[in-house]
Amino acid sequence: MRIRTGFIVVASMLAAGCGGGGGDGPPPPPKGPVPTNPVAGGTPASQGYEVVAVNGGGKVTGKVTWTGGTHTPAPLEVTKDVEVCKHPGAVDETFTVDNASKGVANVVVFIAKIDKGKALGKGGTLDNKGCLFQPHVVLHVAKAGALTIHNSDPVNHNTHLFPSKNDDFNRMIASQKSEAYEADRAEKGPMKVACDIHGWMRAWVWVVDHPYYELSGKDGSFSLADVPAGSWQLAAWHGAKEAIVKGPTVTVAAGQAATVALDMAPDGTLAWK
Repeated sequence: MRIRTGFIVVASMLAAGCGGGGGDGPPPPPKGPVPTNPVAGGTPASQGYEVVAVNGGGKVTGKVTWTGGTHTPAPLEVTKDVEVCKHPGAVDETFTVDNASKGVANVVVFIAKIDKGKALGKGGTLDNKGCLFQPHVVLHVAKAGALTIHNSDPVNHNTHLFPSKNDDFNRMIASQKSEAYEADRAEKGPMKVACDIHGWMRAWVWVVDHPYYELSGKDGSFSLADVPAGSWQLAAWHGAKEAIVKGPTVTVAAGQAATVALDMAPDGTLAWK
């Protein structure tokens, strides 16, 4: 009986030491919500980025131009739920080219490094619609709120994200339902997104560390707004090559716009002009 009593006493002492109940060791981390930045209207600042008032901000504008001939996207091979998934818009979205303007959509243009500036904005949204992920590329600022993943289709989808720094996400999403994905750590590049039910569905989600990232639109144009005056290193990314392409350093004057341009070759190579 003495042996058992001694064991209990020692075990209790060890448990107290591991649990931090005594005075030894560093104090536990504080609990509670992430501190907010009042300039951002209560939006938590992303790690390493400070939200400040941008007075006399400028812009970086430009266009991504297709250098090849007429581009016709290939139809996707739809093998399941064809009554919902097989439609004219079910095409390969690797390249989204507007042949009239020669513009290329879904190119990410961004300031490579900036530690303070405009508010983070709201969390991104990824929809399962027409058995496609819409939009094809989602930009989501870390700590700007949860990424909303919705299913607008009358069939179920399994949305599967492949992050390197954030938690895994692989969930069934029923028709007309949504899930929230908490992604508070910036990724070095976009994470791939797949639907394990409909194998042709592909997209990208990039969890970024500041709000100065923009997607080129249908006509290839893009605009980074509310940029603090100064000199900034630009960069770009597109899913065809999955590579970040370093761009020029541009000087943004207060209230003015700096203009840049990119070309995209038919193999997906990006080149700054």
